[in-house]
Amino acid sequence: MFTIKRLALAVLGLSLLAIGIIETLDPDMWWHLQTGQVILNSGIPRVDIFSFSMPGALWITHEWLSQAFMWFLYSQGAFPLIMVVFALLGVLTFSLVYYSCEGRPYLALLLTLLSYATAKLVWGARPQILSI
Repeated sequence: MFTIKRLALAVLGLSLLAIGIIETLDPDMWWHLQTGQVILNSGIPRVDIFSFSMPGALWITHEWLSQAFMWFLYSQGAFPLIMVVFALLGVLTFSLVYYSCEGRPYLALLLTLLSYATAKLVWGARPQILSI
């Protein structure tokens, strides 16, 4: 049955998905992917394996799980899969914002879209998105 509430939810979900499917221009993307590949192939590195100025220096890979996850996605479907998965994470995250707001559907829809607009500047395929 068609209702305004269902239409609002559909618009919200599709808007978030469309906005979330953006190419990440994060300069650390390749570093995260390479680290994820190393982690899945030989374990979490304990020393810096990429630095030319301090090779072998102690390195705490604090984003190891997200980097392994990102490499797995990349190995299965390259950037399109990464973009879709992180866009779906955005839909999930901001759906939780929507459902925690009073005044559904109109006020909650407005607040959810405003909260997404503030997060959009840092949104993309980045390790910190998994902690949001």
